[in-house]
Amino acid sequence: MKACPDCNIRYSKANRYKFYWYGRCGEIQCDNCKSKYRIKSFSKIAMANGISAFVAGISGIWARDNLNNYKPSIIEVIIIALIINFIFNYIAYKFTKYEKVN
Repeated sequence: MKACPDCNIRYSKANRYKFYWYGRCGEIQCDNCKSKYRIKSFSKIAMANGISAFVAGISGIWARDNLNNYKPSIIEVIIIALIINFIFNYIAYKFTKYEKVN
């Protein structure tokens, strides 16, 4: 959610980062109209985390088995897993519905 549905003013980046960091419990508040929103259903975010963990695990196993000359280090596997997790969470947050708190 980039803008408030009530007054159509864009949220500050600090508000959006705080909202995404705290996830389900977090609320995003508009600086203009003071309306608060929270995620309506947490299931899409949990499903995205599960799918991203599965895809990261499969890609790590594939890299270990199929890259004959090069074996990725644990740091590289963790970085790839974090990138995959970020992509899946970004997509999940795009399709998430929000509910007004107050």
